[in-house]
Amino acid sequence: MILPRLANCLPHQSNSGPPSSAWAPAPTKQAQAFAAGLGVEPKGLEPVMSHVGGAAMDFGDNAGSGRESPIARTLPAPQQGHKKGLLDDLPSPRRLDLKVWAMRRLALAVLFSVAWPLSASAVELTVNVNGIRNAKGDIRLAVYGSPQEWPDNAAPGRGQVQPAKVGSVTFKFDLPPGVYAINGFHDEIGNGKFKKSLIGLPEEGYLFSNNVRPFLSAPSFNSASFRVPAEGTAIAISVQYP
Repeated sequence: MILPRLANCLPHQSNSGPPSSAWAPAPTKQAQAFAAGLGVEPKGLEPVMSHVGGAAMDFGDNAGSGRESPIARTLPAPQQGHKKGLLDDLPSPRRLDLKVWAMRRLALAVLFSVAWPLSASAVELTVNVNGIRNAKGDIRLAVYGSPQEWPDNAAPGRGQVQPAKVGSVTFKFDLPPGVYAINGFHDEIGNGKFKKSLIGLPEEGYLFSNNVRPFLSAPSFNSASFRVPAEGTAIAISVQYP
């Protein structure tokens, strides 16, 4: 019979002992070295895969068969063209925190570099307001840097308010050197508005730099202007009451 003869041609394998040398040849040196690296004992020619330069090599009976070894599926494929950076070993949330921190430091550095020249070029202007007749309400003052701003459109940060007191009060401004003009009034009512009569005449004390007195209207920017030099300056203005 054909089946018994075919069976007699196959190597005999005992159920009690290890496979015969004819059925399981000794592992190759490459398989032994690879198994030693994994910390396992090589058994016969079990499929062992190794990634070398991105190509899979099969040591065993899967060689040339096109089938992938289970060990090969557990090994990460090498990445081409990637240079490892300083943040690659950190967990993703930690890398994100460091990037946010670096961006904030960069933004602060840019703001500091812009603000530093502006603050470095500012000088002090001291304004002494004299002739205050009582301590009611507030003294309101504004500094104007151009005819376009004058007389009621001062730039942000160029207006100040101090409680009135008999005699004088002092204001201080940090400004770039240049030409300026000042106006203000004694807000005795304390409502923040300059009080005028029905025909437009002032009913509260007012003041202009250079102590200019208005005639039917506010004086011009040029008549009230003065220069702030590079070393700063101090001026005095008297309140004029109606």
